[in-house]
Amino acid sequence: MLEDPEVDTVVKGYRKLVQKHPNHELLGTRVGDKYEWQTTSQVLEKAELISLGMKALNLAPEVDADGETMRFMGIQSKNRLEWVLFFIANML
Repeated sequence: MLEDPEVDTVVKGYRKLVQKHPNHELLGTRVGDKYEWQTTSQVLEKAELISLGMKALNLAPEVDADGETMRFMGIQSKNRLEWVLFFIANML
């Protein structure tokens, strides 16, 4: 198992991936007979914008739980690009 002392969260691991491989094709959406791909850096940029929008619109309000302030969000969708973007945005 590879370990990196700088990576202790999923978000830090993903940001490190983007640094190493910013143009790597990550998420593909089938359009007709072909796939249109989003790169690791495009996915991160879109997820960051979604995260900022969710916070600005207070779509995941802060709640007190177990002595901590947290935000919760539920996602219900078919497996698709938008679901993964919101999943990543929720961690940012």
